[in-house]
Amino acid sequence: MAQSLWVEDRRAAVWSMPGREPRLSASLPGRQTKAGCRRSRLAAVKKGPLAEAQIVAYLRGNGFPDAERRVMGGSNDRGDVAGVPGIVIEVKNHAAMALAEWVDEATREANVDGTKPGRLELPVVWHKRRGRGSPADWYVTMTGADFMILLQKAGDYL
Repeated sequence: MAQSLWVEDRRAAVWSMPGREPRLSASLPGRQTKAGCRRSRLAAVKKGPLAEAQIVAYLRGNGFPDAERRVMGGSNDRGDVAGVPGIVIEVKNHAAMALAEWVDEATREANVDGTKPGRLELPVVWHKRRGRGSPADWYVTMTGADFMILLQKAGDYL
């Protein structure tokens, strides 16, 4: 069974195999958090892929069986989650919100993903809400212009 390597940091790597949760290859020194608890760099690196996996599971359980995590593409990154037609999903699990930066990133990735002529890709940021474990309770952020496009497209089906 082949393993694919996905490097998040020069000091830690995430191994991902189909059908299995991502796991990290090595422990790294911890850092002090605001609450005085120690959290390892390894745990910090792991929380992104785990949030993506939670969103994929939630989407699959709610009518999007083709939802899947995407492999990081560097400058050609096309979002974190695929399988939702017309939507590019960027997943964030950070303690501090940087909405403008995240929406700009999702917009850049939607422009990369719009490979089919005439196909519209709406960028959204699905970010974790502190103290809430389910993606159903997390936030989804997009620009007002993109929201209007979404509303117009939804109106076509009502």
